Amino acid sequence: MNVTPRDYQDAIDVQCARNLSAVVDSLQSVLERIELDARSHDLSMDAVNTHPIVVLYADKIANLSRMHGAEISNAYDACKEHAAPVRKAIVTSDLGKKPKIETVAAYLPSNYSVSWVENELVISGVDDHGWTLDGYVIPRLGSALIVAVEVKS
Repeated sequence: MNVTPRDYQDAIDVQCARNLSAVVDSLQSVLERIELDARSHDLSMDAVNTHPIVVLYADKIANLSRMHGAEISNAYDACKEHAAPVRKAIVTSDLGKKPKIETVAAYLPSNYSVSWVENELVISGVDDHGWTLDGYVIPRLGSALIVAVEVKS
């Protein structure tokens, strides 16, 4: 279903809303149609993000959450303080030969990844629902005789 004239009117009407949850729910509903329209016309995600309906909803959400300049920075800092820290480990080898990146990646849960950083294989990610660096990732790699050592920041 395409974006309708009603969707445009709803974006105008929502400017009087006082319930953030209802505004977000309404945006989610119309956003699906905007994304479908964009895909059918080979438009980028930027076209979705800057669509007039999305802009009006985003402005109302910012207004209801009283977010302006410094408040956004303060909110970012507060979220950063409460977010789970990124944990890292370096893959080492007692045999003098490091495993392939694909081999290490095969042993990692989806909340962890591996990449080359300055000639080192580095595992990084955020602990999630028991999939932890020290309780799962490092022991799992050890089961394949791959040694990883956590790097403390």
